[in-house]
Amino acid sequence: MGKKMDELQELDVLVEIEKYEYLFLGRLAIEKGYILYQQLLEALLIQHEIPEGKLGYILFSLEYITQEQLQELLDEQKVFVESHPLDWSYIPDVVLKGLVYFGKNPLGNISGKEIRKAQQIRSQMKKQGIVKNLSDILVEDLAVITKDEIKDFQSKIQYKEQKCSQCSRVFQLFHHDPRERLRCPVCWTNYLKTIGLSSEKVTKKIVQESPPPKARRRDPVASTQMFKFYEELEKENAKEAQSAIVKKESTLEGKKASEPDTKKKEKAQVVERKVAPKIEKDAPPQPELKKIQEVRIHAQEQLKKIYEQLEKQEEETPKKKIVRGDHLNTPRGEKEMKLWQIYKKVGLAFSFVFVVFAIFFVYGFVGKMPLEKPYTPVPVAQDAVRTSSEALPAKTLQSLDNPFVRDILFAFAQGSAEPSHSHFNAILKKIHIDGQEHLRALGAGDLWNLMGRLYYYKIYIDREEALFENSVKKAWQEEAREAFQKAKALYSKEESIPLLILPIVSWMPEHLFHQGQAFVRYENPEEAIKDMEQWLKRMNL
Repeated sequence: MGKKMDELQELDVLVEIEKYEYLFLGRLAIEKGYILYQQLLEALLIQHEIPEGKLGYILFSLEYITQEQLQELLDEQKVFVESHPLDWSYIPDVVLKGLVYFGKNPLGNISGKEIRKAQQIRSQMKKQGIVKNLSDILVEDLAVITKDEIKDFQSKIQYKEQKCSQCSRVFQLFHHDPRERLRCPVCWTNYLKTIGLSSEKVTKKIVQESPPPKARRRDPVASTQMFKFYEELEKENAKEAQSAIVKKESTLEGKKASEPDTKKKEKAQVVERKVAPKIEKDAPPQPELKKIQEVRIHAQEQLKKIYEQLEKQEEETPKKKIVRGDHLNTPRGEKEMKLWQIYKKVGLAFSFVFVVFAIFFVYGFVGKMPLEKPYTPVPVAQDAVRTSSEALPAKTLQSLDNPFVRDILFAFAQGSAEPSHSHFNAILKKIHIDGQEHLRALGAGDLWNLMGRLYYYKIYIDREEALFENSVKKAWQEEAREAFQKAKALYSKEESIPLLILPIVSWMPEHLFHQGQAFVRYENPEEAIKDMEQWLKRMNL
């Protein structure tokens, strides 16, 4: 196997092959929404420990996919792998996306931006029960390309079959540069070798992803080790049968000389034949399942190490803005995006815990507050001397004692698990329509503070999707700058303590600014003013 590779290098091997192997069964499962990316990584790590295991069966054994889903994936993979690209009825979505991002031949003016728009339309159609592939959406719905251009693009599709000499797996690599050596995603250290091109029609069957037989619903096609086991049993049975015949002939010659009591013994003699273990119809092969479960623990530990290393790198290195677009047209850009997506999905799991805690915290904190009562200062004599403490309002909970501000903060905390423009727009609309008088009231600094953050969040999450034009994001930037300026001015004038409390989720930029903190909060007005100054500096970048 060679020298052990670093966990992140192993991850690079798994990601690198996906630049070209678009009909990979795991990639098809992700595209259809059957599994998540970290589940595929877990299955590949298990397959590395059990090279003879089929990836589809491993996913099935881990209960990530059903037998019907596995059969559907195998059928779809078989249709495209066993036929020439010219004979395809349409270009599969995973192939189309891969060729647009990494292919040599351009598809009209199609870029990653158009592909993402088509994916959004496809998701909306799927909710309505309409199934449509990306190429048809690009032609019919977005009208950014013609059918003739799609057909011409399809005629230029080429792929090379590459084989691993160690595990004998065959991979179909699209537009792969032969000068770039790729490691096997199963063996990791062994390099793939070209064995055929797509110039001739492929008649081979997929060996590495054979479907399980119908008679045994959860049993895959037996591996080479199982075949050898059955062959050895047959050989032993044949030898024992032959020896039994010879022994029977020798005993017949001495039958007359034997006593009557010995007849019973000869008659009772039976040749015991070894029989291959029978597997029940619906029962999975227990030894293989047990082995997979044992290896699964090791695979999960490896994944944990990978995530820890990614987290460590994220903390040590300042996070760079990744703008999707032309940057994704390079293999390096795609790999960076995949690594970022892995970190993002893992972070969402942790953020859920923080959000639940934040909701209960805010609810418990607000629930103990007194009912809203108008503040009426106690009249004092005109010649009375008032100390500085007596000059302050009786309450310092202007923000959270205001039901409007309290509801706005609570609404943000409830929907902060995953960012969306619709959630931010709903809060901003509520503030602009119903909160005008509150923006001018005492304690409005927290409200302006939140408004500035919401506009900045909209710019921040659009750096991946790039759905909005630069002019629109420029307007958001100006709105955010104005809101932070007003918040700073109000914090400077007000003598009360700012009471803004926001849960910090992994997707928020505050995750980097306030490391190790679960909430954004201020101990005094000076901290709030300093934070607003930092936000204004970011607005000028």
